Amino acid sequence: MSNESQITEHIEWAVGTLLKKGWSLPIHFSAHGVGGSVIAGTYDHGGESSFSTAINAQYLADGKDLLLPVNMLFVSADGKEAVRVTVGPAMGAEGPVLSWRA
Repeated sequence: MSNESQITEHIEWAVGTLLKKGWSLPIHFSAHGVGGSVIAGTYDHGGESSFSTAINAQYLADGKDLLLPVNMLFVSADGKEAVRVTVGPAMGAEGPVLSWRA
């Protein structure tokens, strides 16, 4: 599995978890990777059962994808709550490590 697909999978998990915890769309985010790479944007309704993603800012060091570990900050629509999620390199066959901090 590529870094991009791992990151995408865990972003979808994090957004789904936030929605289950009572957050509502839109949810703003920034993702920070190795070498100063950053992507920032907003998740919103993309249809009846999907998300749409608007990328508002992006810088990829050396033009590469985000490299693990990636620290993501999710901010509620009203700006009153924020959660950090870290997707780290695999320690073994278990896959990426997620740490959830409020």
